[in-house]
Amino acid sequence: MPDRRVRFTDSFFDRLDSLSRRNAMMAARRRRTSCCTTSHEFVIDSLPTSEHNTLATDDPDVHVYIGAGVLVAAVAIYAACVDDIVEVIWLSVQQH
Repeated sequence: MPDRRVRFTDSFFDRLDSLSRRNAMMAARRRRTSCCTTSHEFVIDSLPTSEHNTLATDDPDVHVYIGAGVLVAAVAIYAACVDDIVEVIWLSVQQH
């Protein structure tokens, strides 16, 4: 399979930012710190580097990658292929 360009939608980053803020507040309460994972750190450390390990969803145009994360216990990344570009549209995470 040829390499494809990957594009992240605004909805992906809106969701990531929302989850990051909520998780940072929970972690701060537990550890009394204000550490926060940035969106950039999450994208670099927790996203798959290949689309070979994706599963089909109910929508034939959308696939999901489910795997262990570095910064989270598990991550599900939803993406669609649009004009030979992989468009990452949503995510779900499970905390450690």
